[in-house]
Amino acid sequence: MLLERVEGSQSVVLPVVKGALDPLEWRLWTPGAQLVPAGFGSLAPEAGALLCEPDIVMMPLLGFDRWGTRLGYGGGYYDRSIAALRQRPLLVGLAFAIQEFDSIPRQDHDIALDAVVTEAGLRYFGSP
Repeated sequence: MLLERVEGSQSVVLPVVKGALDPLEWRLWTPGAQLVPAGFGSLAPEAGALLCEPDIVMMPLLGFDRWGTRLGYGGGYYDRSIAALRQRPLLVGLAFAIQEFDSIPRQDHDIALDAVVTEAGLRYFGSP
């Protein structure tokens, strides 16, 4: 069951690692909800939580370049998960400015970031 968007509301969904080759599952978080281990040291709502598709995905990274190419942690979870969504969300990387590279090779399955947030501020790649 997927959460339908309610005009003017903001929801928070947290990713869950289901399997090494599976897309992430996005579970709705509600204030006070118990969080359980969700893979890679992260926490997320329990298995019975409502499943959702995010409008914005904030994701960790090891590096990025000036074109928005993202160097992740090697599992392909975010690329696989974003490709499986019905609509592409806004993709925002979370990093330090020192993690910017001159260039990162991009493969066909790699999905570029729309923006990155660092201690230096918010930076868009292309038109916001």
